[in-house]
Amino acid sequence: MNSFIISIDSTFEMTDNFLNRFLEDHYVQNNEVIIIVDGNHNSKIYELLSYAKGKYKNLSVIYSEKVGYGKANNTAAKHAQGDILFFINSDIFVEPGCFEKMQNAIEHGRADCVQPLLIYPQSGLVQCAGTFFGPYFKDHLFDGNKITSKIVKESGPRQALTSALYAIPKTLFWELGGFNEFYYNKLEGFELSYQVHLTGGTCWYLADAVAWHSRGGGRNQYSFDFRQQEAYFWARYGSNIKPDIADFINKQLEASMLDLRYYAVMMSQIRSWTSILQETELQCSNIVEMPWVGPNAFNLWNIFPSYLLKCPEPLLLIVENIKYLRGNKYWFEVRDNRSDLAVDRFANLVNIYEYLH
Repeated sequence: MNSFIISIDSTFEMTDNFLNRFLEDHYVQNNEVIIIVDGNHNSKIYELLSYAKGKYKNLSVIYSEKVGYGKANNTAAKHAQGDILFFINSDIFVEPGCFEKMQNAIEHGRADCVQPLLIYPQSGLVQCAGTFFGPYFKDHLFDGNKITSKIVKESGPRQALTSALYAIPKTLFWELGGFNEFYYNKLEGFELSYQVHLTGGTCWYLADAVAWHSRGGGRNQYSFDFRQQEAYFWARYGSNIKPDIADFINKQLEASMLDLRYYAVMMSQIRSWTSILQETELQCSNIVEMPWVGPNAFNLWNIFPSYLLKCPEPLLLIVENIKYLRGNKYWFEVRDNRSDLAVDRFANLVNIYEYLH
């Protein structure tokens, strides 16, 4: 038997949608489910959980004052009887077979901690395929990429994972001390998985296990300043961190890309892109920095002069997220250079024409 741990701090509608799908899963019905209500006093959620507890005998419910994700999940995990703990947010909707594949990865020795491919239901694009590190930043790997991308479809080791949905043996969870309760709804699960990596274990991204993540709906119902938590993490682990963003970019390079020299335009507020590019196999003839471009959607007609539209060299655009290229499809159609590339802060490297078509 294994155990599912779910901290509830969301709207009634999200909780209702989650439970109606989750509790009907055959795998879930044959394992233990522990729900802890993290200070949510919505009477409709209480009624929903009371009904569910009467219907599903494998379900138990704990009610807590608001203590945050780490402490709430630690409390629930102390009651778990299963060998493997599945931590899952209430804004996750899994495809059939997802949990079984995660269990197999642990039981067959591929993983000490494992997460599936997470997809945005709003766009069908990647939300998270594990986590990577850059110089002084970290993020969800391949956010915004197509789920059909070759690199997305490759399972493999990661330095850290997201506990929006991941599984870990209970013995290992407690050997590492459980979730760090200094954090509050931000980095608890991430830090624990990174500790797995630091202690010689394997964090594994499992590409053929799939779930949909309606991100932010699981535990984001109030305002909280996360800056101190980020600073705390980097103060604790900064000397151990090995940036691997360039490694993931290099894995996506094709032979034809190595023969070209690119006119690089940096439209990113990440200040270390020059050093990152130096660690890749990409060749640049020129680099123009535009750090003033905002981190969200952009309009190239309003940013680029006409010479970039007509530039004979292939462009290499460094952007915050490749998904914002979609709002500039006409600009690229007018330019009509099928060798143009884009790289973003989520370690995506794409041929722009192929990404937009």
